[in-house]
Amino acid sequence: DRQRLSKTMALIPRQLTPAVAEFLRLHPQPWRGVCDYDADGLTSAALWSLGHPVVFQPVNSRQHWVPSEGAAGVVALDLACPQELAGAGPTLMVDHHARPDSLPPGVLMVNPRDWEAPGSSSPLPCTALLVAELVPPPPERRWVAAVGALSDLGEAAPFELLQEQLQLHGRRQLRKISGLVNSPHRARGCPARALQALLEERTPKQFLRSSSEALKYLQDCQFRVEARLHQARRTSPQKYGPVALLEIQSDCSVQSMLAQTWKIRCPEFLVVVGNRGEDGGQGSARCQGNRDLWEPLQRLWLPVQGHPSSAGAR
Repeated sequence: DRQRLSKTMALIPRQLTPAVAEFLRLHPQPWRGVCDYDADGLTSAALWSLGHPVVFQPVNSRQHWVPSEGAAGVVALDLACPQELAGAGPTLMVDHHARPDSLPPGVLMVNPRDWEAPGSSSPLPCTALLVAELVPPPPERRWVAAVGALSDLGEAAPFELLQEQLQLHGRRQLRKISGLVNSPHRARGCPARALQALLEERTPKQFLRSSSEALKYLQDCQFRVEARLHQARRTSPQKYGPVALLEIQSDCSVQSMLAQTWKIRCPEFLVVVGNRGEDGGQGSARCQGNRDLWEPLQRLWLPVQGHPSSAGAR
């Protein structure tokens, strides 16, 4: 069946892995690394760094980042395809979001949507799982990819690496790490500290028991986010047709967690949470099942991006 095949088949077509190796060979160092600031992006960057000497910069938006000069090329992880890629030089993109109709010159993209079977309902692998196949980590570091997959896909996703690591290390332990890795961007802090912690610690137990400054920073961010989330949960959404809209004002990016909560409470609605805090406002949208919230929300002039049932907006 499809779930069993998802566990056992290679995630990336056999011919694409040597194409990536050849692309890196033709464009030697120095490379610049950029990644998304959530757990999938940060674990992807950690996995790539374990195999290649690239320093990654987490960026605050999938669609906007400033290319730097002096790099031979760019490795972009979990960032969709920003318009700024045009003219950035040779670029390798590993991603699982909706891809553009065309790519800028000099871009090689690894995206499972390119080889997804038409009409397939099987879940797509996230970026961390793709990077773990392109740049296989040491056995004791495979948990890093599992943290990214758990955060993006949930514990039931039928991928061998994720299920293997959940059995080996336990759901509770990996969930704790996922929350800590996500906490800096939710606190509008410094996600690079989460990347630092992922690279410093070899096992999940070492990560959670570390006395490092990086872990202390993540714990402080998580405490702040939890306090803001508790405060925001006192607000209830207003119903407008098929949309349940909730507006908050917080200095932490708690809208995605709040949208997830109300998605469960209002399963028949498209849940949209707007945060009128810093950065000019952000939003998060969620819906149950296989429903697609992009089209109805874009008809309401909400520029959502991300996944069909789990999206964000600025």
